[in-house]
Amino acid sequence: MSTLELAGIIAALTVAAIVLVLLLAVFLANRRTAASSGKTLEAADAVGNDVAELAVELDRLAEEIGRRADARLDELRRLCDEADGKIARLRELAAVRDTKAPPPTGGLRRAEILRLNGEGLSPLEIARRVEMDAGEVELILNLTRSKTD
Repeated sequence: MSTLELAGIIAALTVAAIVLVLLLAVFLANRRTAASSGKTLEAADAVGNDVAELAVELDRLAEEIGRRADARLDELRRLCDEADGKIARLRELAAVRDTKAPPPTGGLRRAEILRLNGEGLSPLEIARRVEMDAGEVELILNLTRSKTD
């Protein structure tokens, strides 16, 4: 619920409360003029009491809705702050990732090439995966074979 929607609800409830109070005032004024019979006066009192109770209940509901809306707004602000923090952290991580570290060299790269070769990948497929020229991969594989022979 946006702040504007919340303000609209509170304004509508306030207007409704004012209308009820005005109706009560009109009713009480009419009751005074209709005091000619006892039954009319009793009925007017009962209706007046009902209107007054409704006005009190409407005020109570407006306050409760206002408290709930404030609590939700506070929670929404907290969640937005938390999301902003996470977005900032993701941007930091993306910046670190963009400064890509060079591929492994030496023994690590050789071990990866041998592992992929053991899985049955061709030198061209291995070269693509380890981001090397196919000729370099073939040279490493041939040198490894010649050492084991």
